[in-house]
Amino acid sequence: MDSLALGKPWYVMEHSTSAVQWKPLNTRKRAGELMRDSLAHVAMVPTHLLFPMAAIQVGRRGVPLRMLPHAGADSKVFRGVCELGKALKTLSDAGLQGTELERAGTAILFSAESEWATRSETLPSMKLNHWHDVRDWYRGFLDAGLRADVVPLAYDWTGYKTIVLPTVLSLSDEDVLRIADFAKAGGTVIVGYAAG
Repeated sequence: MDSLALGKPWYVMEHSTSAVQWKPLNTRKRAGELMRDSLAHVAMVPTHLLFPMAAIQVGRRGVPLRMLPHAGADSKVFRGVCELGKALKTLSDAGLQGTELERAGTAILFSAESEWATRSETLPSMKLNHWHDVRDWYRGFLDAGLRADVVPLAYDWTGYKTIVLPTVLSLSDEDVLRIADFAKAGGTVIVGYAAG
């Protein structure tokens, strides 16, 4: 999200403490996942909000788990929320407010036009999916211990050392010139399959 905000302020409005209810398979968060996700958000934005404190007492509401689930205070979810609270207090006490996340050296370019185009039923394969390829490249960098930003193709990515074009099906003449200029200036360009 931080890179898609193009350097403008944003904040997390809702963050689940465990499983959500909108995926085809709604698994609980693994140990440490709430802490990892929360600290990643805090590193990028000044405000971080979780869902309301307690789960409803009767019935089921179609929202993710609260900070205090039906299982009560003696639960893995509540202990994880308390651990997160302590970590956030430690960071606050250390005076880390106002610090900024260092920009990644790599930009993975997202193109709304390419996302739309990969959904076309007239392509040689229905398995092309721009957004999944963007996500897979991002995951590949994370797995290698490297940071990458996902940025719009139209964004100014001249400050990056490397750009990745994952399944960018359509490139305007202007885009091609920008990519060529980026490479001429010493930048590395990684072009994925099915690129325009």
